Amino acid sequence: MNSAFFSGVFWAMILTISIEMLVYWLRGYREKDFFMVVLFINIATNLSLNLIGGMLVSYLSLAVSHYFLLFIVIFEVGIYFIELLPLSKMTENKKKIRFSVLYANLTSMIFGSLLLYIIMYIG
Repeated sequence: MNSAFFSGVFWAMILTISIEMLVYWLRGYREKDFFMVVLFINIATNLSLNLIGGMLVSYLSLAVSHYFLLFIVIFEVGIYFIELLPLSKMTENKKKIRFSVLYANLTSMIFGSLLLYIIMYIG
């Protein structure tokens, strides 16, 4: 793993946290405690996903494999539930928080990946 990899991990984490916090704010979640939980969960899950994914690519040559895509999907589903558990305890509207966590994760995955690509390879 080289400096470009760690730069990518750093930018992925920054983009994920920024995008998800914006989505939650737009969905009406504005409490400091809520954002602190989002921050800590995203630091842990994003670093885990990127470091494990990076190891799979580097050491197991899974970059173009369907197994790598399967890993990403499984990990993202796990991240959804990891975020949902504590955040659902912080709000009374369980349906809204389920959709908010889904929107936040899908938005950060799609737009974060696009922005990360632009930062790392175009910009």
